[in-house]
Amino acid sequence: MNRQTLIPVSADTESSFSSFHAGRNTELLAELRRMVRGVRAKPVLYFWGEAGSGKTHLLNACCQLALELGAPHAYLPVDGATPEHARLEQIAPHALVCIDDFQAAAASDSWQVALFGLYEKLHNHAGALVVASDRSVGALNLGLKDLESRLVSGGVFRLARLKEEDKRAALKARARHKGFELSDPVLQFILTHFRRDTASLFALLERIDNASLAEQRKITVPFIKSLL
Repeated sequence: MNRQTLIPVSADTESSFSSFHAGRNTELLAELRRMVRGVRAKPVLYFWGEAGSGKTHLLNACCQLALELGAPHAYLPVDGATPEHARLEQIAPHALVCIDDFQAAAASDSWQVALFGLYEKLHNHAGALVVASDRSVGALNLGLKDLESRLVSGGVFRLARLKEEDKRAALKARARHKGFELSDPVLQFILTHFRRDTASLFALLERIDNASLAEQRKITVPFIKSLL
């Protein structure tokens, strides 16, 4: 089997299903796991959510699980005015392909045509497609309606925002995954004085972890103040 792995540098153990706090998204996570394991009836899944809601994390988690299973997989962000056809051709026809920032394809006919061709290749060879965007398919007003119909055929999910208690639990779980504990005073200080989207908060945890290790300091409110 061609165990092709086209994944971004950020796809590491941090981006796993276990390190993602599901909150109200348990059904979506279950469907993604089924997709990766090849036991889902429909080989295409589209999900969308606002910036910082965890879309890239979940796509990377799909890649990580596929890697653990020894299955071919590819991470493909929609970037640039036109797709890199050579890169598309490298993707194994039976791979799991995770497409990020699909909304960028709305303004590019060449991307839409290329992704439709990719869908057909995967569909004909038992591959699978997971697509993430910041909007629903209908809100994108795609020019290629055949692509739109294919994408919605396997189900569309909205990635729900984390409630306040879920966000706190997610931050504590991510910190614990990194090997340190967030006390309630530290957590409250962070949520009061820092950007509250999950992407920014998780990036801050990375800074806290690296700085505390480098300076050999306990994670306290004064220490967080020194970082901010």
